[in-house]
Amino acid sequence: MIEHKAHADYSEATAHLERGRDQVGERQFAAAVASFKNGIQALGKSYLDPSSTLDDTGMKLVLAQAKEKEGKLDTASAILERVLETRLSLYASRHMSAATSEQ
Repeated sequence: MIEHKAHADYSEATAHLERGRDQVGERQFAAAVASFKNGIQALGKSYLDPSSTLDDTGMKLVLAQAKEKEGKLDTASAILERVLETRLSLYASRHMSAATSEQ
């Protein structure tokens, strides 16, 4: 059941990533920032593997927040997009290797 929730969270986060990318393409940076943040929140900590994952994306979130406060929403959205991409990739790697080891 927990695994299904994690996969649902991954799907939701992926949808936010795609929406944010569309919004960047339309130069709607404030909306893109919100979409990427929603994706990061939806994924939560399910991407982490405490035994092996070194996660430096938290520092990037601090930088994105600073850029957002400065009004540099294009830069903030680019940083948040990369954070979400990285976390989704970590999630996929973690869960693909877990599925492979179970077979």
